[in-house]
Amino acid sequence: MKLILTLLFCYLFYLAQDKIYEKLWNRGLNVHVSFDDTTVIEGQSTYLTEVIENDNSLLLPIFQVKLQAPKEFVFAKESNTTVTDCYYRNDVYSLMPHQRITRKLPLLCKKRGCFLISQLDIVSRNLFMTSILADHIPTNALLHVLPKKIPMNEISPALISQIGEVIRRNSLFTDPFAFKGIREYRPHDTMHSINWKVSAKYQSLYVNTYDATSSKELYLFLNLEMNSVFRKEELQEESIRIADTIADLFITKNIPLHFYCNGLDKFTKKAFTMEAGCGKDHMKRIDISLARLDLTLPTAPTLPMLDAISKKDPSHTEIILISNYRKDDLVSYYKELARKGYPVTFIIPEYLDHDVFLEQIPNAYKWEVNYREKISEL
Repeated sequence: MKLILTLLFCYLFYLAQDKIYEKLWNRGLNVHVSFDDTTVIEGQSTYLTEVIENDNSLLLPIFQVKLQAPKEFVFAKESNTTVTDCYYRNDVYSLMPHQRITRKLPLLCKKRGCFLISQLDIVSRNLFMTSILADHIPTNALLHVLPKKIPMNEISPALISQIGEVIRRNSLFTDPFAFKGIREYRPHDTMHSINWKVSAKYQSLYVNTYDATSSKELYLFLNLEMNSVFRKEELQEESIRIADTIADLFITKNIPLHFYCNGLDKFTKKAFTMEAGCGKDHMKRIDISLARLDLTLPTAPTLPMLDAISKKDPSHTEIILISNYRKDDLVSYYKELARKGYPVTFIIPEYLDHDVFLEQIPNAYKWEVNYREKISEL
């Protein structure tokens, strides 16, 4: 009789826990992933932090977190990971009641892009391990991997000289009618900038400062259309790095820069145009916009974007075009801009062993790309 009662009790306990786990196993359960940094530069490392909170009185003897991340991330080699078209991770825990677990996963961001982890899959079992309990948890872990700046020693001397000329032509000067503020005197300040009234009041030299202005508008246009019928991702990525590096050179010199690109944003599916600006915030917006470019999407038409620039006054406008594409329609349009008096520069990213007939394009420069080196980075 006691054996029967014991068996009956065990059976009722099994049914009760099965029902309880079925209804309550994920109540108070929270799983969250986030990146330690919101932005990194390609080639840098960061951490993906995984936080599991079991604010529940139930023991979860087996608890799995299934994570799908972009394949562009390089995680430490572990037995619970699989890499195919994406990076698949399966972490297994044993969760006690009211327990919190935090795990940091180091990762290398080897490629530019904007990466989003939007969902996690969680799987658990009841006390007797007889039923599978599963759920989806939305998350919003977003990371921008910015393009890497190209070192100056990798830029050809001829192009550096040309960029220097562009900087000289577009350098800012102070506007004596745009008063900005007052600061303490520095050795390089001129005598006529000293504010004698304020200096007398504080018994120390102070100078007036003025906002900078420029009579020219500088446009940098990045065309991601390829010259061949095949998409060459390593050339497109290098074109993005070139544009980002040149933009940084101008903005560092406080030269206001318009930035146009016909690549499409990963989320909005639109090309971006950024009107004139300078300073760290303007450069950051350019970096973020370039990180969000999705090279699997088609490019926007090139000539209509250039046409918007060509309506500006040639005496106050300078154009820099970065484009591997150099077929007759674009080159003819570019030559027409030069004929109208626009100061123009054409930068052509191309493989070392591919010919570029620069003599046919005015003020053109080849940016040589090492195929073996760049393909190994992808």
